Amino acid sequence: MKVHCTIKFILFIISQHGALNFFRPLWSEWLQKKKPFEFKVIIDEKLEEKTLGLDKYFLGNTEDLANLPIPKLIVSSATGSNLEKKYFNFASKKRIKIFQLIDSSYHFKNRLKKTNGSLRLPNKIIVLDNVAIEIGKSEIPQAKDLFIEFGNPDWGKAKKLKNANLGDILFINQPIKEDLSNSLGYDQNYVIHKLRELKNFKKIKTLNICRHPRESQYENDFFDNCYSQKEGLLKCGTIIGMFSSLMVKAYYSGRNVISFQPNKIKNMDFLSQRNLIKLVKNVDELKKNIFDGCIVIPRTNPFKDSVKRLGNYLEKELIQ
Repeated sequence: MKVHCTIKFILFIISQHGALNFFRPLWSEWLQKKKPFEFKVIIDEKLEEKTLGLDKYFLGNTEDLANLPIPKLIVSSATGSNLEKKYFNFASKKRIKIFQLIDSSYHFKNRLKKTNGSLRLPNKIIVLDNVAIEIGKSEIPQAKDLFIEFGNPDWGKAKKLKNANLGDILFINQPIKEDLSNSLGYDQNYVIHKLRELKNFKKIKTLNICRHPRESQYENDFFDNCYSQKEGLLKCGTIIGMFSSLMVKAYYSGRNVISFQPNKIKNMDFLSQRNLIKLVKNVDELKKNIFDGCIVIPRTNPFKDSVKRLGNYLEKELIQ
């Protein structure tokens, strides 16, 4: 990579769907307003994601960087990918500020160690809220002054949906086995197997699934429908998941959301960690909370200003 003079240029390194969704509203807003800086995005090839009008800001491969200036700031996801590792090392070598995003409420230390090697720290760690900051501090005490929170710009887009039948169930699938192996004591296949019991529950109208973005297809005649995220949230009144980010969007869209984690020793779910929804461990508890435990009250979305707060902070970093 050629070395150029540093200008007001920010580079995003993205190896995860959640991070792509997190930053996309910010990039869209920057494009609508003329900004005195440039930005580019490098996406891990495994995502194969449509860029929705942002194409010219996405770099297809690292060779494209040869004609770009050295960035003043790098903002990266932190999942342990080779792409993330490469640019963390590049930032360290060139003494470029690097911020890393952890868009969950768990595994802070593991994700940074996996990405950065040993436990080298970035300049800042972007997290979701003050609860996440406290969790992060407990996992990585030496990073206690590095955590910053802006909410989640993607969640901030959630709007109240029209009412849907609570008996129309949407299960949000996650590749837990692939990501976490057997560390939780269950995986998505076990949860799907337990959900079969809902078929015998007379109040259930339809049982549907929303596949994870990393799943190319889902083949199972057990579910009535395989919906996209948008269609599933629109048609189903009850959303069941383990600890998916989509559950948060569903919650602030006014849906009845339940976290089903058969092993409750380690709660991985954002909403139930904050006592916003019920966490259940078996099908009997699940049945109870689909109807009897459902109280869907008006919800104020605390993430509406996330994109503004995130943008203001990053822009200040660029002009310092």
